[in-house]
Amino acid sequence: MNNKAGSRASSYRKLTGVHIRRLCGAVRKLPQAPLIRKDARYPLIDYLDPNATRAFMSTTHEVYKQLFGADFGATVFGFFGDEPDYASALPWTPALLDEFRQRKGYDLQPYLPLFFARELTEEARRVKADYYDVWSAIFQNSFFGVQAEWCAQNNMEYLVHLVGEEVMMHLTRTEGDYFRDERYVQVPGIDNLNQLLPLAVHIPDGKWDVNNNFPKLASSAAHLFGRPKAWTEGGGGLGIDGKYQLDYQLVRGINTVQLRMPLVRDGMSDQSGASQAGQVNAPPQAPLLAGYANRAGYLMAMGRPAASRTSAGRCTGPSWSRPRR
Repeated sequence: MNNKAGSRASSYRKLTGVHIRRLCGAVRKLPQAPLIRKDARYPLIDYLDPNATRAFMSTTHEVYKQLFGADFGATVFGFFGDEPDYASALPWTPALLDEFRQRKGYDLQPYLPLFFARELTEEARRVKADYYDVWSAIFQNSFFGVQAEWCAQNNMEYLVHLVGEEVMMHLTRTEGDYFRDERYVQVPGIDNLNQLLPLAVHIPDGKWDVNNNFPKLASSAAHLFGRPKAWTEGGGGLGIDGKYQLDYQLVRGINTVQLRMPLVRDGMSDQSGASQAGQVNAPPQAPLLAGYANRAGYLMAMGRPAASRTSAGRCTGPSWSRPRR
């Protein structure tokens, strides 16, 4: 193995994920108050304020750094972020008006009420596109960039996927710009929640709203930004459909996968070779699939994309300017 291949091999490390839960949309439990439901009723941190991100990290990243000590960056390799988004609110930060004026040369404030109209005027569409351009550029640095920089300084990797990668209109409205968000992230990612089942992939939705090739977002970001790994939260699982979803993503450039395996407690399954009472067991096929995924991902991470990098016009503007439904 030559030195270049060896360096790539050393970069292909197992990630021990720390799950950063989003604070809007899905109903989840707050760890500090398990009886309180976490959904869109509770406030987000200000994603567009880097100091808010650092305050968040002081309660997560810094705490884990102290907890793991010498194992931090040696045994524990990274942090996993899950769907930070603006699905339930319009992005805002106190500094946005000044930042907008500096970047665009005019005042945003008089136009803000127009964003809530049922139908936007042509002028309001142009202003709203400028607004999305500005906040998404801030988002890139103030949230994703701050975490990626901290991880790089601590010999860690930041892997994160956004919300609704398979629905492009929703993705751009709630995240701004996928490639901006993933620009500094060490491991760009996507999430497959069974959207890539054979039945779903081969039958168009009738409106062409769904992008079945969305794994290419992560692999394209990795290619563009020189990252060896592209990751999926839903890499597939057992059975024909699970293996299909894994292969579907592998051939689209995904090389780091999170598999889904059903686990059963002893006494709840009639599988042969039952272990001690109370022990949780994986099906016997699970190690075979995990080994296959590991080998395939390793080989693909060692390779180089055949296509050369090029530039293309961004197409997010039209969706940014449309009214929310």
